[in-house]
Amino acid sequence: MSNEKLLDDQNEADGVVIPAAATRIVRLTALSTLLALCLLALTLLGLEVIKELEKLKSVNRDNAQWNFSQVEVDFYKLRNELSDAAHSNQPNLTSTRQAFDVFSTALQQW
Repeated sequence: MSNEKLLDDQNEADGVVIPAAATRIVRLTALSTLLALCLLALTLLGLEVIKELEKLKSVNRDNAQWNFSQVEVDFYKLRNELSDAAHSNQPNLTSTRQAFDVFSTALQQW
């Protein structure tokens, strides 16, 4: 038994006759509305992704500036350690090596 005949039989049993074409229009309208809502949701999600990507672009720039500043600070610390070691009768080579290791690690990360 086809869907159209089944719907007509059910509607006749209720005493109300709804043509099969009308039920098709209702289904088509409901499906179109659902599709439009899905497209709207996808559009909103796409806009949110674009916003987040823009935020991440600025984070990379900020991170690069911070890394450069950190390398600069570590360089000056190493320079001070080398200066202290050069002017000392008994230099503390452990702290000088440590300053060099910190500087070289920072430089490799940058």
